[in-house]
Order: sequence, then C-alpha cells, then structure tokens
Amino acid sequence: MMLDTAISTAVYAVVSREETPSSTAGQSFVSLFRGVAPGFNRRLIQQLRAVTPHDCMRAITTHFLPLFDPAASTCAPLSAPFLRPELALGSWGRVRVSEG
Repeated sequence: MMLDTAISTAVYAVVSREETPSSTAGQSFVSLFRGVAPGFNRRLIQQLRAVTPHDCMRAITTHFLPLFDPAASTCAPLSAPFLRPELALGSWGRVRVSEG
C-alpha cells in the first residue's frame, strides 16, 4: 500500500508539471535545452509503475544501508558546535567528536 502511494505521488509530480497546454509547451521547451529525449516523461511514468517491492528492497540494501555501516561508510554527522555534546551522548555508538 505504501509503495502504491509513493508511486502515485511520483507520477503526480511528473504529470502535474504538464497540467495545461501552456505548461506542457514550457516543459517541452525546457526539455529541449536539457537534452531530454521526446517522450521522456511517458517512459519515466511507465518505469515508475513497474517498480516492485523487491526493487525497493534491493535499492535499500544496495544503496541506503551501506551508509550506516561503520566499516564501509564515510558519512559523518555535522552539527553546530553547541550540539556536539548531545551527539556524543546519544545512542550513536562510538562517536569521535572532532573540533575541526
């Protein structure tokens, strides 16, 4: 159910840009300068409709979960200096607080 909602929202975002003939012409003009092929939105909507729960899980495990693996990730939380003590005391596991 949530996947259907997400797909519908994404499709609406694409379609809503072309609600009127003038906005469709404007999108066509912008697409020309961006080098987007004719029919791009139609193909995009077809591809969005074809997304399965398995596709979502594969994308999460391939791209999203590695961001939180301390052995492989190079992500770091950034914050204002006055929030560093709160971050260090949070449930982040081992956190190295740098002053740089």
